[in-house]
Amino acid sequence: MLSGILAGFLAATPAALSAQQPTSQIIPRPRLEKLTGDAVTLAGAGGDITVSYVSGEPKPAALTEGLGLLAARFKSLGGSLRDAKADATRAMIVFEKCPMETMARTLSARGVKEVLDPKRLAQAYQLSVSASGKGQVTLRAAGDLGLYYGVVSLVQLVEADSKGKLQVPAGEILDWPEIAHRLAKTSATDNAPAIVNRFAAWMPFYKISQVGLQFHGVESLELDTNFTTSIKAICGWARRTAICETVVYFCPFRGKPKNVGAYDFRLPEHRAAYVQLLEGFLAQGAHGIEVDYNDWGDNPEIPIEDVLNLACESVWKKDPAAYVFWCAPNLGTATYNGPATPELARILSKVPDRVWPLWVGSPENWNGFRGAIPRRLEAEDWTRTTGRRPFLWLNRVSFGVTNEMGRALAEAQGAHAFRGEVMPKDLNRLIAGVHFNAGMSKGYMKLPNEFSPEALAYFATAADYVWNPHDWEAVESCRRARRFMSIMSPLLAQRVALVAAEN
Repeated sequence: MLSGILAGFLAATPAALSAQQPTSQIIPRPRLEKLTGDAVTLAGAGGDITVSYVSGEPKPAALTEGLGLLAARFKSLGGSLRDAKADATRAMIVFEKCPMETMARTLSARGVKEVLDPKRLAQAYQLSVSASGKGQVTLRAAGDLGLYYGVVSLVQLVEADSKGKLQVPAGEILDWPEIAHRLAKTSATDNAPAIVNRFAAWMPFYKISQVGLQFHGVESLELDTNFTTSIKAICGWARRTAICETVVYFCPFRGKPKNVGAYDFRLPEHRAAYVQLLEGFLAQGAHGIEVDYNDWGDNPEIPIEDVLNLACESVWKKDPAAYVFWCAPNLGTATYNGPATPELARILSKVPDRVWPLWVGSPENWNGFRGAIPRRLEAEDWTRTTGRRPFLWLNRVSFGVTNEMGRALAEAQGAHAFRGEVMPKDLNRLIAGVHFNAGMSKGYMKLPNEFSPEALAYFATAADYVWNPHDWEAVESCRRARRFMSIMSPLLAQRVALVAAEN
């Protein structure tokens, strides 16, 4: 069924998106590519491709996940993957983990002037393909996630020629993200666990580094079954595989009428229960939490900074490296949109610098855009006022929701792309991370039972922008996204089934 849908979707690709192919069609688009166009044969039709991991450390879980993905790609093309253990002389593809300093020197030697922070450096990779002699592929990275992202790119490079030989283009790719934290969030309450599982499984393919799981239950004191099931499954899977991080979004103020069923932070037993809840999220594998005031936070009796500090103290006692996000209320004297108010700045001055505030931009513009320059200036002013960079919240990043975060391409009938052309390029300077309020249909946070090829391709254009905004262009991004989706969709069922089996 899926193959038929994909074939129809790709067959409808307009001429504007099927012009002369570049040497590499990887998405997200790599930062530096120097490919010769020569094809290097990895194996003949139906042959084995040998791989080896060379390092003094045990094989990382992220690389194991990547090798499973690579094996699935080889199998789809008629080949197979065979482990040559640590004997690099017998391997066609060699994976190496190098020190951070080595990767930094490699970037500098290739003319990269920017000094990457450790989180971005750990996601960088160098993929080299030699066309001389037998031919060899070397994938080198300083971090586990860099190894995985390199495999995701390699999966897209491998093709079978007319005789069934498995080949990759010769040359070098040196790649790293523009910004370290790229998060996509969905509702873990309004969607069945199997659908949330599929959503989460897609994100590492897109090189999205974090998955947000939000509570939308009726009462904060009563967690719904969908939410608890998804938290346990997705957070545990993310910890085991190390191919993404998870952040649990929780509002303690949900409850009707008059906040019945909500947390009352004036009560010691409610404060203790909230601490226990947050610690429970971490115990299940979450990498961080969000203190969600958003559309429900209207509790003036207890200062916001007291709740934030309570969350920070309990979370960092359990996991010193955990993330703490805060979404301010949408109304009042400290809001998540528009310029930073004196009250918002005061609250942030009372909490640790590691708390990341979510911010959507100017009120008249937060579901759309007036252009890149106003947003850039707004972000700079917001940072000056608060003393920290915001975590940019992009709302309704969903296929078919036009005039907000997506648009139909006039150059290509039926194609939709993210509105990257109106966004700033210097993301890492302006913001701490990007938060996609992501959907796979017009249903917004309510995900469809099946993700359509069009929706999957659209989201790929958004992921393409946040990885490499400097080379982002709508038509080219959409063309690459369609090919990416056609390669990755058949591989996803295997990964989703594996996650389901583990849980």
